[in-house]
Amino acid sequence: MRNNTFANNYKGVYIQKDSGHQCYTDIHNNIFDNHHEGLSFYSTPVSSELQLSYNIFRNASGSASIVGYTVNPLSNPGIKYVNPQLDTNYKPIWNATVKSPCIDAGDPIMFDSDGTPSDIGCYPIFDHAIDRYKFLDQDPDKYYWIGYTLKDSSLPQVALASIWNNVIMVKTKDWCMSRVHDNIWLSASKIYPFNYGDMVVITTRNNRTFHWGAPSITNPDKKPETKHFEFPAKLDYIPVYLDLKEVNMSSLKEIGLYVNSICKGAVVVTDSLVQLNANLDIDEAITSDNVEFVFYYESKNQPQELKSIRLTNSKLNKSFIDGNAAYPYYQVSIKGSDMNAPVNAVTSLNQNFPNPFNPTTTISYNLKEDAKVALDIYNIRGQLVKSLQSGFVTKGLHSVIWEGKDTAGNSCASGVYLYKMTTNDTSITHKMMLLK
Repeated sequence: MRNNTFANNYKGVYIQKDSGHQCYTDIHNNIFDNHHEGLSFYSTPVSSELQLSYNIFRNASGSASIVGYTVNPLSNPGIKYVNPQLDTNYKPIWNATVKSPCIDAGDPIMFDSDGTPSDIGCYPIFDHAIDRYKFLDQDPDKYYWIGYTLKDSSLPQVALASIWNNVIMVKTKDWCMSRVHDNIWLSASKIYPFNYGDMVVITTRNNRTFHWGAPSITNPDKKPETKHFEFPAKLDYIPVYLDLKEVNMSSLKEIGLYVNSICKGAVVVTDSLVQLNANLDIDEAITSDNVEFVFYYESKNQPQELKSIRLTNSKLNKSFIDGNAAYPYYQVSIKGSDMNAPVNAVTSLNQNFPNPFNPTTTISYNLKEDAKVALDIYNIRGQLVKSLQSGFVTKGLHSVIWEGKDTAGNSCASGVYLYKMTTNDTSITHKMMLLK
């Protein structure tokens, strides 16, 4: 039973199996619309005798979509309980404002006569070129952004199933994956899906035309955002893949990338292989002379700690996707011994995070050598609000929390404030905003 539309009946389909007989039922790509019972079984079918997938149900209020059988999302994929968006002739609607969920959402191994993924229901829709994309004579110096327009999320290999064997790179604003060889891909341990509204860069080896494949998952899943590093987002980034398998990740929450003492990107540590996006300037590169990785730790027994390391050029492996210099990336394997290596850093004062803040923010700084440090907060008129630190501090990375209060313990008003770090030979000032 494939590609049917059942509408406006008490029972859409009623299946009865005689006792002692086998009944193999194949139900795909059907619409069950406005029934008291959309699909009803006289007796519960044996799972091996039923193939039920890629059907849409919308029933009258208070009625049941499926009676006599419990859907298993793993063995019964593509079951949706939504408005099929049909016109008065039961054809799926496709226009500037309405896109029927039946279109291109059927069994992914089936295709309509126009070469697009199968539609659900008895009327396939062929004229929906808005969902057709072409890759012709791609310029490696340019990015071609495509909007993911499906309401439900989908993993890249499913959304791009029709051209997956020819895809070289997939890139969103948060993550990137690239083909290294045949079916070997370079990516973080966790593959995130395309979500509705995502803009995607896709590069292929040959000229290709494709449609988005049927969504494979319902709930959107996004790469988590960092909370303890602040950096400017560029129009593009260079992927940096960090291998942490030999690093003790206990209490390790985030890693920041600094180039010439300026944070260029950060990542939440969710696994032993993570992708950090380096927001580099034009012609800026990552080298042992300018790069620093900052590790942020936090736990109940360890409130907040920052640790900084530098790596040699031999560990900063720069490569190019498909050998194309327009698509660089870095692979960095961090060893346990690297975590104990000394850092030859410069004295610097980092931007507070978060900023704007209410009422608490963290200010971090780095010392190239042991020094006497004064860290003070001033209002916009230059009046001292509070002294956060004054005394001798050892070299390395440190952080101080300001809770938005003055010396007397009073909460400060919203506005712009200055924080100033002074050492024996350095004085650095930055602005921050308290916003209530």
